[in-house]
Amino acid sequence: MMKHIFKKKDKIWNKTFASGAYSLNTPDRFVSEHIQNLNSGKFALDLGCGLGRHISTLSKKWKNTCALDISEKALEKAKINTDACAASLSKGNMLYLPYRDNTFDFVLAWRVIHIGTISECRKTISEIFRVLKPGGRLFASLRSVNNTLYHLGMKNGEKVEEGTFILKEKGVEDAVYHFFSKDETEREFSQFTIENLEEIELEHTSYTAGEKDYRNMFFILDAKK
Repeated sequence: MMKHIFKKKDKIWNKTFASGAYSLNTPDRFVSEHIQNLNSGKFALDLGCGLGRHISTLSKKWKNTCALDISEKALEKAKINTDACAASLSKGNMLYLPYRDNTFDFVLAWRVIHIGTISECRKTISEIFRVLKPGGRLFASLRSVNNTLYHLGMKNGEKVEEGTFILKEKGVEDAVYHFFSKDETEREFSQFTIENLEEIELEHTSYTAGEKDYRNMFFILDAKK
């Protein structure tokens, strides 16, 4: 089982983006509404930028926007989908962010922190905290234990640990996802000041769109360092 966990994540996500299984390329309304109400600043990070759907929104608010993803295929498409001058796009792993301490005023981590084992999630959370400036803000979404993929993981996946599965759904085969409860979310982000935490249904991707028995629930987190 463990050999699947250590498969190179970039290969898994290159396959996902190349196949079109992940096709979300317009800004999420919750992200747009949240950013609209924030003060502008110098530095923002789009962590796990995917197809680049939030880059333009971020670049209108912050003078310098960085966008990071582990998949070359995602970054190629992000360059096509956005103004190439709007952000600095980089390939990288969220477990080891290539930025100095206290760099960013704002980090967006939309539908990404939960990808991995709980220890990997904790490392990502620690890295986000490290690169945020004091007083900097994080806006994130994490898949809930009420999420469609959690039920599919229970049904078809391979359990790695409590709340974590190697998924078998078409489009995310061999990807490892951890699913959060509310108590766990509050605990894992305890080094932050949590301004708001609520469970909301977000739009589907192809690997959950056909499932009518479950809802695509995420915890939406607004937090400050």
